[in-house]
Amino acid sequence: MLSSLKYLLIFLFFSSCSTSNKIDKLIVYQSAIFTKQEFVGNIPVDDNKNPLQKGYWLQHLIVIEVSNSSLPKWENLMINDQENQINFSSIQDSIFNIGKEKMTSNIINIYPKNGGKLFLLKVEDFSTELPLSKTQFILNGKVGEKSFQIKLKKAPILLETEARP
Repeated sequence: MLSSLKYLLIFLFFSSCSTSNKIDKLIVYQSAIFTKQEFVGNIPVDDNKNPLQKGYWLQHLIVIEVSNSSLPKWENLMINDQENQINFSSIQDSIFNIGKEKMTSNIINIYPKNGGKLFLLKVEDFSTELPLSKTQFILNGKVGEKSFQIKLKKAPILLETEARP
């Protein structure tokens, strides 16, 4: 009886170890944020011809490389404590062209540096004003059931606005 109990306890110990939850961890290899200024066609004005809204909005593009071992579910981007929804896609190309830098007109290409998975996250921002030097960006998401936050510490790189027909 005592030996049966001992074997049962050993079995329960090892079975609990083998079914324990694996702790998911997000490993970020690189991240960068880019911003484009999108212009509104016509804007309403008051009787004194003062604009009732600003004549642009911002599109933030975040490129982030994460480990292939734990792929995240992106939830939102907090910009100065205001929640913004994210549209995201994985980047399949080995080199991805994000656009031209506004100040230098240099073409910016992104590529995976550590063999991880690249994602492109797009956020339409209708409330933040330029310049963005003191703007706080926090990316939220989940890996498995665990939540994470990534503070994007560098100021966004401004991209040239694409001409529209």
